[in-house]
Amino acid sequence: MNSHPKVLESAAYAIPSDLGEDDVMVAVVPQPGETIGAVDLMSHCEAHMAYFMIPRYVRLVAELPKTGTERTMKYQLKQEGVTLDTWDRETAGYTIKRQA
Repeated sequence: MNSHPKVLESAAYAIPSDLGEDDVMVAVVPQPGETIGAVDLMSHCEAHMAYFMIPRYVRLVAELPKTGTERTMKYQLKQEGVTLDTWDRETAGYTIKRQA
């Protein structure tokens, strides 16, 4: 995700799924002055990640919660869970094109 030119930083973490196993969610901080859409991020992921690594949920945030030593506090992101501003790949009807 961080290799996308419009992404400053990101954090991937697990969100409990209704079906049993966890789903992947990613919080993304865009580069200053840039805007990025979730579909653009999905296209980038398809080109650079294995199918199982591609996140179901994408949330654009202004900044990631950090500790005093600049480590991302993923537990805080997990606690927030899926929010109203979270893009859901399944709800959006986005289908990942599996590579042969």
